[in-house]
Amino acid sequence: MKTTTQIIAKEGFAAVLLCGAFTIAFYALCLYVFSAVALLFSAITIIFFRNTERIPDERDSGVFIAPIDGEISLVLRTENSVVVEVRNSFLNPHLIRSPIQSKKISLTKCGGLFGSFKESLSYLAQRETLKIGKVRLTLFPSLKPSRIYADKGAVFLGERIAFFYGGRAELELPLKTELRIGLGSRVYAGESIIGFARSA
Repeated sequence: MKTTTQIIAKEGFAAVLLCGAFTIAFYALCLYVFSAVALLFSAITIIFFRNTERIPDERDSGVFIAPIDGEISLVLRTENSVVVEVRNSFLNPHLIRSPIQSKKISLTKCGGLFGSFKESLSYLAQRETLKIGKVRLTLFPSLKPSRIYADKGAVFLGERIAFFYGGRAELELPLKTELRIGLGSRVYAGESIIGFARSA
């Protein structure tokens, strides 16, 4: 699966062009206040849909990198795995990147409500689960369903695999994972190291 490296994610092309057209049209009609408002919306749209290029801090075969920009809001060790949750805000880039390199990726969708739910109410939320090799990435979108680029075949470390319209992402890692982050850590998709797979 190959993805492009435009400055703006393809999901935002129409919105950016529309805001730009309104900016020019209002300016041509000497409606400067409306033109300024349209220019502001253009800037906000560009920020929301920006497509930044990222290089992983580490390319070791056992590394797990952040799938999305945001803040670590949960770190939990269960009997079978390590769960790391990342909260993605409006001002963060919204592209999802593969946390590992894998020969196989699969997608499962579960209908529900949009919005930010507490952990105890997660079962009510709309979610999209990507099984990528030995990790599981679950997206809880807050506005609308994610645009999935890769739902089968092989993916590379840091490859763009989806566009996420804000919310939270839950990364489920193998139990023997040495974490390099903690609560409150800021992470950057396709770049920041979440942890490493420990040898038995």
